[in-house]
Amino acid sequence: MAGLVGLMRKHWFLLGMAGAAALAYWTAGFGRWIDHFQVGVGGATMQLGASKLAIFALFFVSGVAISLGHLDRELRKPRLHLMIQGFGFILTPALIILTAFWIPEGRMKQGVYLLAVLPTTISSCVAFTAAARGNTLAAILNAVGSNLLGIVLSPLLVGLMIGAGGGAQPGAVGKLMLEMALLVFVPFVIGQAVAARFHAWREWMRGAQSLLSQWLVLLLSYCAFAKSISTLTEQLGVMWQVFAYLAVVQIVLLGLAALLTRGAGLEPPDRSAAIFCSTQKTLAFGLPIAYSLNIDVLPLVFYYLLQMLTASLFLHEWNRRQARRGV
Repeated sequence: MAGLVGLMRKHWFLLGMAGAAALAYWTAGFGRWIDHFQVGVGGATMQLGASKLAIFALFFVSGVAISLGHLDRELRKPRLHLMIQGFGFILTPALIILTAFWIPEGRMKQGVYLLAVLPTTISSCVAFTAAARGNTLAAILNAVGSNLLGIVLSPLLVGLMIGAGGGAQPGAVGKLMLEMALLVFVPFVIGQAVAARFHAWREWMRGAQSLLSQWLVLLLSYCAFAKSISTLTEQLGVMWQVFAYLAVVQIVLLGLAALLTRGAGLEPPDRSAAIFCSTQKTLAFGLPIAYSLNIDVLPLVFYYLLQMLTASLFLHEWNRRQARRGV
């Protein structure tokens, strides 16, 4: 019994995701309602759904917790940073374009394309890098930089990949870039300003960031499941094929990242940062883009869960090999 409780505590987040899916199935109407909640502002209405509020909170928390004051020396490693950003915004989309031809045209395929062009996670890639005794400063710099680049690159690239016929007209892409700036850049800057003014907040948030971020991701996932549940049965046939495909893609990406970082002659701390940052994709960043362009969110949610699992397995093997080498 104690072993079961310990296992549940260790994997509570994965259990929480399963719980979010089950809850969304039974309360789909409520989930859609809270995600389309509107308030009146000066005679006009503003949509403040739970997803947008959770995303704003996620990047605010990251802004408070992450210190950018000691990153100047990391800027002297352009090869490392170009490798990470190039892997996420060039190599991964190219791999998806070349191998996703078999997926029928539609919202599910557009979800796979969106996944390919998303930036890295802003917290979990740093946490995995730290657990691997890697270069956490490089991970922080690239996580923040990737999400800032993604404000422009992700809407632009997904617009090019799905084309105007998929609902990605130039005007919609431009509007989406502005929305992503408001949801990502603004709360992060506010968080930085708050931490600069109240130093104790940063110390507290550093300890609470992981737990807060996970709960906010669970809220995001609940809203995503609630929005997708009505069309889930219609896509079951292709859905499992797409999920199997994404599992293979994730393994291939991890292998490519490991090979490329070794071939580039990076030191182990930089290698671990590059591997975790380049192969992870953020769910929080992808959901508002998916909602704006009417893209299926299930590939994003599945890949997010999958990358947590594969990263944990990779971390275990990485630390075992490093210990064997006495690093």
